[in-house]
Amino acid sequence: MVGYDPKKKDLTNNQILIASSVSSVIARFLLQPVDVIKIRFQLQIEPIRHATGSKYQTIFQTIRLIHHEEGLRAFWKGHLAAQFLSISYNSAQMYAFERLTKELGENFPTTVSSPIIKTLTHFFIGSIAASVAVCSCQPMDVLRTSLKAYIYASEK
Repeated sequence: MVGYDPKKKDLTNNQILIASSVSSVIARFLLQPVDVIKIRFQLQIEPIRHATGSKYQTIFQTIRLIHHEEGLRAFWKGHLAAQFLSISYNSAQMYAFERLTKELGENFPTTVSSPIIKTLTHFFIGSIAASVAVCSCQPMDVLRTSLKAYIYASEK
């Protein structure tokens, strides 16, 4: 799947979409609590120091505080919007990477012959694919973070 190999069968667009979606759903579900903690730290006005009396000071203190004040479900607030963003981003990135690698491999076969050139090619194509994904999903990320900020501010 990663990269183009002229000897192997290509994945279909649907297979790329399914693979990226399943991996996105699993990864986002597992990492959602970390994202909630990160956004709480980002939205906190006070500096993160023990002496200043800021609400969130350390990661473990933040975990305990959120769990105590809001319950375990609070770690998955905004999960649906984050899931949509994650699926969109990863699908765009995987699709762009697979298609660009295939096009390059078919039009410039020497790019897949040398290990060094292949590694550099994958690096640059991966960078381009990530750029495509960021450009296509940035508005959704801004909206998701703004919604979380609004919800967080209204709960204060």
